[in-house]
Amino acid sequence: MACSYHEAVLATDGSGDVTKGAGIGRQIAVDRRKAGNDVVVCGADPKENRREAREIEIAASDTGNYILHGAHSSPGANALNHYQAIAPPPHGHCFYETKGRKAK
Repeated sequence: MACSYHEAVLATDGSGDVTKGAGIGRQIAVDRRKAGNDVVVCGADPKENRREAREIEIAASDTGNYILHGAHSSPGANALNHYQAIAPPPHGHCFYETKGRKAK
């Protein structure tokens, strides 16, 4: 099953929840990341989700200006793994679902 791409909102209530919004195409996901917005890659295959999130971040960032982060505890217990720029811009995150962590 293929990945799906969504607008994303990171909760500010300390839960770490990532809420998936409207479904978007891959190029729109790249464009949103370039603009500093959050996106989330969803799907049944965690490896594919991670690979797609990485590819989106590569396309949105300068070459080599991205890093993989595990789920940080500071936003909350439900945080997701994600890619982001090492040195913004762009700000924001490209979250992705794993076997045990899903967007809401």
